[in-house]
Amino acid sequence: MPDVAAWRFQNPTKNPEYDRWLGRPRNVFRKAWWRAYCLGPDLNATLGEDEGVNIMERPTFGRNPSLARAIARAHNEFSGKYTLARSELLRLVMVQLGKISSIVNLDSLPEGKMIKLVNNTYRATADKFEATVNS
Repeated sequence: MPDVAAWRFQNPTKNPEYDRWLGRPRNVFRKAWWRAYCLGPDLNATLGEDEGVNIMERPTFGRNPSLARAIARAHNEFSGKYTLARSELLRLVMVQLGKISSIVNLDSLPEGKMIKLVNNTYRATADKFEATVNS
């Protein structure tokens, strides 16, 4: 499907070894497949490109399908309750989750506790920044 790759990632320099097309770490098909595999087609379709990148291109989160799904679900559930732009809000949440991941091994948490941690972190972060914006 070279036409799809060319549509998604143009090759302005006409480089025949363009990384996004050839199968190196950031190629178009590898990214699309991994994102669809981790999130599933329905959940994946609810995220914008920046939101998907925020989750999937951070190794701590993107390599763990359960964690990636928990973040995407929390984002879909809570983001509409805030005035901050969805992608900006998710970026702020991901920073906080990154800080937590430096002291908590998220991969070792049972799924229920991981979901609770993600949901609580999402709401606390969003509430904090929403209060800042509105004051």
